Amino acid sequence: TKDEVAEAEAEPLELPDGVFEGPVKNRKCTDCLCLLLLLATWTASTAVGLAATGVIHSPYIQEGDPNRLISGIDYRGRICGVDSPVKDLEIIYRPNFNGDIESSEGEFVPRSFAVCIESCPKINDTITDPYGEFGSWLSPRDTFEVLNHCVRSGTNGDGEDFLNGAVGDIIRAARIIALLGVGLATALSFAYLVLLRVPLVLRLLVWGSILVVQVVLIAGAVFFKNRQESEQDKNVSDQSDIEIKLLEVMAYTLAGLAFLWFTLVLFLRDRIGLAIGLIKETSRAISFFRVGAILLPIVQLFMFGIFLVVWVIFSIYLASSAEVTTEERNGVQYKRLDYDDNAKYVLLLMIFTFFLTLNFIRLLGNLALSLTFSRWYFSRDKHEDINSCTPFQSMLCALRYHSGTVAYAAVILALIETLRTVLAYLKRKKALSENRLQKYAIMVCMCCLACFEKCLRFLSKQAFHQTAIFGHSFCKAARAAFFLIVRNVFRVGTLNVVSAFVVFVGKVFVAATCGAAAYYYYTSQDVELGGLVIPVLFIVMLAFQIAGGVLDLLESGTDCILHCFVVDEEVFGGVDGYAEFELKGWVQENCSKQC
Repeated sequence: TKDEVAEAEAEPLELPDGVFEGPVKNRKCTDCLCLLLLLATWTASTAVGLAATGVIHSPYIQEGDPNRLISGIDYRGRICGVDSPVKDLEIIYRPNFNGDIESSEGEFVPRSFAVCIESCPKINDTITDPYGEFGSWLSPRDTFEVLNHCVRSGTNGDGEDFLNGAVGDIIRAARIIALLGVGLATALSFAYLVLLRVPLVLRLLVWGSILVVQVVLIAGAVFFKNRQESEQDKNVSDQSDIEIKLLEVMAYTLAGLAFLWFTLVLFLRDRIGLAIGLIKETSRAISFFRVGAILLPIVQLFMFGIFLVVWVIFSIYLASSAEVTTEERNGVQYKRLDYDDNAKYVLLLMIFTFFLTLNFIRLLGNLALSLTFSRWYFSRDKHEDINSCTPFQSMLCALRYHSGTVAYAAVILALIETLRTVLAYLKRKKALSENRLQKYAIMVCMCCLACFEKCLRFLSKQAFHQTAIFGHSFCKAARAAFFLIVRNVFRVGTLNVVSAFVVFVGKVFVAATCGAAAYYYYTSQDVELGGLVIPVLFIVMLAFQIAGGVLDLLESGTDCILHCFVVDEEVFGGVDGYAEFELKGWVQENCSKQC
């Protein structure tokens, strides 16, 4: 009821045994049924994959042949480069991929119609049917080979040469890309975290950006107002009356936004100051973890890499286990892979398993970080209790006691993402039909699911903070986290905006520095490259992603420390709490105001 919700919003945190001494020590396994569901999904996917590879026999799943996908099958069902009639023709090509290309025999074959050829054609090259049944075709554009398949270059000129040259430049510059895009980017990311701890740097960054926005809004309003008045004073204006009126509207709109921005900053000034303090504390916490902060994401990548290799192998065998059937369109018969209902359900299971495992590994890292930062915050002697092993101890704790809680959130998110994938497939099929209503209905459903997924990811992240501190199961933790957010909605909102901005500035700083270093190196050294744009751009993009992976620690840690800070504030009320430095003064000041 509404009264119960209001009471839950106002009531303080429930403490186990009425005593709080930091994160709970005696933990119990949570959400075990969801862990069993995760293990059952992995077992079923493994059994299906082994059946497709032929390791075990199944009457429902045929053994796959990866050559069907890698080499492709022509319109007579023969595998290019494998079966005897086309053993010397290793490339698969679809001559009528545009739907309007006529053969020399005057026929329009279907778009999925394929033939085996020796090499991918250039523009206006002739492609001949090896069986002589359909004559030949002219290639309307350049193509290039990707895994024995001819792919259109997207241009009618030297598209293949450009792509091959770009790939060659990246390969030749691989050592510098690894050094600058990975090594330098990682070092700069941690240097940025250290820089944030320097007095006044973070404050100047945040408040300076706020001031710049205020000045831009005011200057824009003054500019448009002066322009509107000058146009009105002219006897013959170059602008129409509507355009002059739009200038006035823009001036008053920017003036209104400037007033709202000033009012919002004035209202949130204390919370912005709290956000700055939390970010500095998070940067300080990361310095305690040292190499552990770097290796934890690498461990996650290693776990996902092992799963991905197995999943790709199983998926290739499953995708190639379909039956070769004969289809006829426009009087033309050709062979294609056809998936029965069992194969479709199995592929859907593999898609669900992919999303489930991806989310499980990602969320497991989130919970490990929550455990790590909560242990740091609620430690009286941080130099004694916290070290580079703390992140790995937290990961083991999450695996041992809370794998079920992680699996609970992962299952829900995987179901949503699988459903979105199915809707995207249906949308693609409906795009070929004339029923626009169904297509728009699917798009609306996809949009709603995407919004729900975003909300669930945010709530899961907050719930893991509760699990890290109190050892709650997922539902109980999510409920407690939701009402904690409601009680501190302005703090949470302000912190998310400020931390996201600081992280974005860090990403841009790292990517720009690495790009500048790459450009300086390539221009000062005698490096044999076709061009500088592609290697430098590749380094910038790679550095941006690496910086994102490192600085996400800052965003996740700041969020967790805010959660710990609110718990500290509500439990101790500013007396004998765990807050230190700026946060301690903020708690005492806030509690005195409430009193």
